[in-house]
Amino acid sequence: MESIEGRLKVKSIFTVSGRGLVIAGDIVEGTMKIGMYTQILKINDKEFRLRIDGVEFVDYISKNHAEVGLFFSVSITKEEMQSAIPYDKIIECRNL
Repeated sequence: MESIEGRLKVKSIFTVSGRGLVIAGDIVEGTMKIGMYTQILKINDKEFRLRIDGVEFVDYISKNHAEVGLFFSVSITKEEMQSAIPYDKIIECRNL
């Protein structure tokens, strides 16, 4: 059985040209590392488990706030991901 390594409270979802999809938020428990996988997400009646391709600090200077951004190289649009993961939802990440 896979153990949960970290939990992220989703605050925003956006894309970065040439990098992919970003899910940004606050780590509420544990750690997030490249190569870890998200819990199974249901998007358009299909189930996905996303592999973390990058972890970066996201600084919102104008809002005086910072978050952690998880980068994913996927063919899922920002809108599809937003429908699958509402803001403030906690997503779990684990090693497989």
